[in-house]
Amino acid sequence: MNSQLSTLRESVSSDKRALQAEIDKLRSVIGTLENEKSEVTSNYEKDRILWENKVNYLEQQKEQTRNETAEKIRRMENNIETLQRSRVNDKTSSESQHNEYVSKI
Repeated sequence: MNSQLSTLRESVSSDKRALQAEIDKLRSVIGTLENEKSEVTSNYEKDRILWENKVNYLEQQKEQTRNETAEKIRRMENNIETLQRSRVNDKTSSESQHNEYVSKI
């Protein structure tokens, strides 16, 4: 009976060591996975912030370009109006001079 008890104790002790080794191995794997997860999360946050800033910058550039284009169109329209008025004035002046010349003849 003592030999059976001794054999059983050795078997239990052996099983405990094997289980403890498995537990240690799994803890190591858990630590590695947690580190990887932390790194991936950190990289994700950095990338998210980077892309968010890029998108914001491009939105600002788009808005600035839109405003500049609207301003240039407004200036061009003003120039066209000025040229049209000048043309009308020149035409009126030319007609007036022509009429004056004809009346002198």
